[in-house]
Amino acid sequence: MLPETLNIVSTASAGHVIDAYHEVVRVLESLGVRVTHVGINLDKWYPNEGRTRYSSYGYEVWDLPRPSGCTTSWWQTQGVFEEAAAALPALNRMVDKLCARHDPSVFLLADDAGLLEVALIRAFKQRRCSVVLLEHGYGHIVASEPDPDLVESVEPAERGEAWLGQVARRARRVPLRLVARVRRARRAATPALPSVGVFGTNGSDLVCTYSGLSAARLVRAGVDQACLRPTGYPYFDQFVRRAQLERPGSHGDRPRAVIISNGSGSFGYLAAAVAFYELALDVAAELQPTHDVVFRLKSGEQPRTFLPAPLLDRMGTIEMVIDNGSSRSIDFLMDFDLAVGGESTVLLEALILGCAPILLDPPAAHARGAVRSPLYGVLKDELQVSRISQPSETSGVCTSSADPSYLRGLQLRLAQRQEWLFHALDGQSGRRVAEAILDASSGAEPEAGGAPGGS
Repeated sequence: MLPETLNIVSTASAGHVIDAYHEVVRVLESLGVRVTHVGINLDKWYPNEGRTRYSSYGYEVWDLPRPSGCTTSWWQTQGVFEEAAAALPALNRMVDKLCARHDPSVFLLADDAGLLEVALIRAFKQRRCSVVLLEHGYGHIVASEPDPDLVESVEPAERGEAWLGQVARRARRVPLRLVARVRRARRAATPALPSVGVFGTNGSDLVCTYSGLSAARLVRAGVDQACLRPTGYPYFDQFVRRAQLERPGSHGDRPRAVIISNGSGSFGYLAAAVAFYELALDVAAELQPTHDVVFRLKSGEQPRTFLPAPLLDRMGTIEMVIDNGSSRSIDFLMDFDLAVGGESTVLLEALILGCAPILLDPPAAHARGAVRSPLYGVLKDELQVSRISQPSETSGVCTSSADPSYLRGLQLRLAQRQEWLFHALDGQSGRRVAEAILDASSGAEPEAGGAPGGS
């Protein structure tokens, strides 16, 4: 028996996550359920497009409070754990007011491995809300804090720890593992903060999984299989529908190529970001005689905060756009023949639509200790996306990628590995998540079942 009404509160800052939520709400409403959906926007802590995207769908938006008034991103804020601890009373007051006004039965989120998210989970569970975690990619397989065994270096000023700056004056660069150790120690020394386990283990009642691959990782991390629902990611539903109607392409005299940043510099992986930009700008220069080239920045990315001046100067020679509400991937990609980028979900979006993807793979990214996300393995090994590691490879790779057989081969491998990589790309992930939410809100026990297998 479907409920007449369902009150949902969600939280996010990334536009694609809010798009995924909207797919779920759209399905619930198509089933005849009257949905009230309120978004808690995290932009004050993670500058992004949360408020803009929530508002674009007509949802009521509440900002997660940041009483300090600081506008620096979480990742670059000095003393961020102490600040977060001081903000917890305001967070709880906001949840009290929101629950008094809307009486939600479901709290929906896409990441449960952050301090603020765990604080919200606890606050809503105390108010008897069911918590549904919508897995939004492979990223959680890389720890939310850098692995202490990794040795990639970052500029200490970007990490914002004052005493690391003193060390840096002697050593110039600070190992990422040292930053991680310091941050864990500082968090442990702030007892007001909730403890945070690995992704999926922080109090969610139900986890809607992105893929067979990620579901298997969650089980190995200790998540009860009975709490998992193999749904896929609803964000991709719109791409499946669009691909059934039309195909991308420039339809002009010159082919068009978009170079896509994955925003690694925004998260402190500065060596990887500089290596990517060096290669990306070289590739852009190689493409410009034959292609119209556009460079797309990730939402919230600010290259001027981490790129050296010579690279910033070179960026001035290329048309730049920002991944935001005015250039959503589903519309933006339709004007391009090639999508060239780092390990970004946008390359998967391009493939689903039928725009040929190419992976930029700078040699520096393979340095000892460099962080490579599981998405890199999906693109390189599972799907065998063509790669450019040196500017001189650009012409040959782009020529072969323009051959229709290249895209057909990618789409065949995608179909063969679909269950393991996405559960299903059938345009029905939103429906599966909606059904899971209805079960959670009614108190129904989740269906037991294992994660799909893979090789």
